[in-house]
Amino acid sequence: MAHRLLSRRLILSSSMLASAVIGYGRRAYAACVPAGGSSFICSGASTGQSISAANADVSTLPGFSVTTASSNALSITGSGDLFYTDTNFSPLTAVAGNGLNMSTNVVAPGSITIHTNGVINTRNYGIRARNIGTGALSITADGDITSAGTTTLSRGISAINFGTDLSVVTGAGVSVTGARYGILGRNYGTGSTTVTVNGDVTASGTTGIDTAIVARGNAGVTLTTATGTTVSGQENGLFLQSSGNGSLNITVNGDVTGTNDDGIYARTGAGGSIAVTVASTSQVTSTGIGADDFAIDTSALGIVNGATNLTVAGTLNGGAGGAVRFHRSSALADRLELHPTAVINGTVFAGPGSDTLALGGIGAGNFDVSQIGPAAQYQDFEVFEKVGASAWTLIGTNASITDWTVNAGVLSVQGMMPNTAFTVDGGTLALGATGDISSVNLNGAASVFDISGTTAGASITSLSGVAGSSVTLGSQTLTLSGAAGTFGGVLAGSGGLTLDGGTETLTGTSTYTGATNINGGTLALASTGSIANSGGVKLNGAASVFDISGTTAGASITSLSGVAGSSVTLGSQTLTLSGAAGTFGGVLAGSGGLTLDGGTETLTGTSTYTGATNINGGTLALASTGSIANSGGVNLNGAASVFNISGTTAGASITSLSGVAGSSVTLGSQTLTLSGAAGTFGGVLAGSGGLTLNGGTETLTGTSTYTGATNINAGTLLVDGSIASSSGVTVNSGGTVGGTGTLPSTAINGGVLSPGTPIGVLNVQGILSFTPTSTYQVSISPSASGRTDVTGTAALSGTALVIAYPGSYPKNSTYTILTAAGGVNGTFSDLSWASDFLCACLSYDANNVYLNITSTGLTFADVGRTANQVATGAAVELLDTGNPIYDVIVLGSAEQARAAFDLLSGEIYASGFGMMLDDSRYVRDAVFGRLRQTYGSGAGSPPTALTGSAAVVNGAADNASSTGLTSTMPPVQKDSVNTTWAQAVGTWGHGGRRKCRRLKALPRRRLQRLRRHL
Repeated sequence: MAHRLLSRRLILSSSMLASAVIGYGRRAYAACVPAGGSSFICSGASTGQSISAANADVSTLPGFSVTTASSNALSITGSGDLFYTDTNFSPLTAVAGNGLNMSTNVVAPGSITIHTNGVINTRNYGIRARNIGTGALSITADGDITSAGTTTLSRGISAINFGTDLSVVTGAGVSVTGARYGILGRNYGTGSTTVTVNGDVTASGTTGIDTAIVARGNAGVTLTTATGTTVSGQENGLFLQSSGNGSLNITVNGDVTGTNDDGIYARTGAGGSIAVTVASTSQVTSTGIGADDFAIDTSALGIVNGATNLTVAGTLNGGAGGAVRFHRSSALADRLELHPTAVINGTVFAGPGSDTLALGGIGAGNFDVSQIGPAAQYQDFEVFEKVGASAWTLIGTNASITDWTVNAGVLSVQGMMPNTAFTVDGGTLALGATGDISSVNLNGAASVFDISGTTAGASITSLSGVAGSSVTLGSQTLTLSGAAGTFGGVLAGSGGLTLDGGTETLTGTSTYTGATNINGGTLALASTGSIANSGGVKLNGAASVFDISGTTAGASITSLSGVAGSSVTLGSQTLTLSGAAGTFGGVLAGSGGLTLDGGTETLTGTSTYTGATNINGGTLALASTGSIANSGGVNLNGAASVFNISGTTAGASITSLSGVAGSSVTLGSQTLTLSGAAGTFGGVLAGSGGLTLNGGTETLTGTSTYTGATNINAGTLLVDGSIASSSGVTVNSGGTVGGTGTLPSTAINGGVLSPGTPIGVLNVQGILSFTPTSTYQVSISPSASGRTDVTGTAALSGTALVIAYPGSYPKNSTYTILTAAGGVNGTFSDLSWASDFLCACLSYDANNVYLNITSTGLTFADVGRTANQVATGAAVELLDTGNPIYDVIVLGSAEQARAAFDLLSGEIYASGFGMMLDDSRYVRDAVFGRLRQTYGSGAGSPPTALTGSAAVVNGAADNASSTGLTSTMPPVQKDSVNTTWAQAVGTWGHGGRRKCRRLKALPRRRLQRLRRHL
């Protein structure tokens, strides 16, 4: 184009120069004349002009104009590429015909390019362009075009193309008017169709199909109107169609009106999509009175339309049919997007298929959801979305919408939408003061559900969400009425969370500080889920559950409250209470445990968890029938920690009790029972209640002040502190009391009293008594013994059992094993003592019981049964007191001593019977060895064992022949011979005494074997 324009200017300059040189004073041409090649120049005022040339390139000179009463003011025809360029505002007037008529006349490579600047006034076509070539058709009109006719031939611009692209552009402020069509663009070719209008376009006729702009093509069709323009047709404002599979793209920035039909009618013929955008500066209006009259209509009965995407930021004024109608019969995914500035006057019919109503744009707007529904303004929509950066508020009531998706921006719900589930992929879903919705799924990592603007919190069915999403509570409470979701985000604010039913799982670290109420259903923490900052978990429903079994490291909450029938599922995890202030009447269950870090937690239910109960601070109280009997034990790890059972109705049973100094157990008037103790408690048991031990070993190192009874039914109670304030200790059969602390009056009722741990002094402030089936167990060492000091009387009975620890005991020693300031009554009926070599004897005086150790006179050798045992025993005896071997053996029984001697001597026989059985092989081997001897010296000789050998029977004669020896024995008669043979058995050896003398040099490992054996 640029080089052709330059060429035309050069030709024009050459022509003017030639005219000047001729000097004839000729005027400018009043016609269109050749300017060299295929170029033509039009100048002056003339009547109708006609140019027919191949590749005609026509331009104008200033002052060119045409006024004609004939058919065409200017006609340009020919083959190839045709051009008309008017840069000089040349007017064309055809009183009875067409203004500019251009057409190619050969189906061959060819195109038409038109650029007008002058005003065109005609009766029929303002511009009529028809290209049957294979190229493009392009029209740019920068001057007004008016067709004043009233027939169907009255058209402002008519562009018909059979080649490639078709383009019609009107300049800024340029008006185009026709009776039938303002602009007709029809592309039968393969290219796109584009109509761009920057001025007003009017179809003013009354022919019945008068449309301001018609744009049709086989491929894509694009139409754009500029801001401030008006497009108006007596029938349709815009009619657009893609007959192929191309798409329609319509952008309306100005006003469009269809007086008797649609404002915009658009359709595609082979499934191409339709996109219509109505800008905020635009109004699209239908004033039609028919049922088919709409502001925008993309319905095409009997034609397969593509889906429509309609974006409205302006105003739609619907006709009698409504505001918008999408395809009526095809199941398409049509979409209507409203911007906050949109105004829709009339009904929107979405039609069959999955159709979307979206709220988008920028700014803020309100939408009344009650206008959605079968008989409402917005009909047949199935999908609802919030898009863009805008902030929309939903008002009204709608119970039929089931789903709404928020992709961006803010969607605030002030209306009642009780059955709508909201999915937030991005942006924020907010509930206003009166908002009511069903459920929320925060599906985007930055998605937000905000209820901080409500006046009384918010209730939804369920909450789901991915990590990174969040719920903004503000000071409000979120209630879940029928949960079935997993939420991995954060609940934040000073508000709280309430669960009324279903199962809600939290996997994120929430930071809200309000209360967590479980009125029904299950609230579960999983993975690293946390509600540690919550004001406490309250299980208010009889079947409500708090489940932490799915966590990876247990869960920490402030406090726990709950009614009877509620439960906490621990699994293998531990529940930690950081600042308890609740009463829990339900059940804590699982293999996990309970930890209290502070505050006061009261348990009134029967919990079944088997893990440990750790009280690091604060008070854990059992009340009513509260029980943690299955717990692995109560550990009071903090110096001010308290375990309180004073509120129970029948005391409390726990497995074991441990605790540091400064901790305490508050009994009140109740009894604490230990069922399988394995702990050391350094704190204080206080109250008028008591202590019962039913198994295990419990050590008390603190000074307890409780005044109730102490009963030991089984197991061992070691008191290294004091329980002197107790009303009394009773030790029943199977039980043992011991230690180095202080007891009150103590009754050994078939049980065991064992002072020391193991050797030491146990004090009894009061009286001490034994029943006949009781045992007084005393441990001794060479230098000390266990002892019980009684401030009152001691009534003795039963058995005294002495346990001697290894050491060098003097031959005669005396131990005081019991002292009673109030006197000793009775004696022990029996003494159990393990040694057969030392004698243990009891002696008594008025206030004491003595244990006397003397020798029995039995020596080690005396108990030996074999020579080795006797010899070894005698050798060990020589080692005497102070040798570890002697000291061990002397405390044992004779049987133990013999076993020790066998180990020391290296004895291989288990018993004398075994030795005899093994020795029988000598006789057996001698007999069979003789039978295996060879027969006589000659072949065929009988066995010599049967007949006698020559040396035995015949004497020297036979013997000399075989051995060369001379015998002096007389011959013996063969018929009266009695034969015999003999074989020596045994071995050379030495007595065991020499071996025993080496006992002092025994290896260490043999000493260890001996000690283990004893």
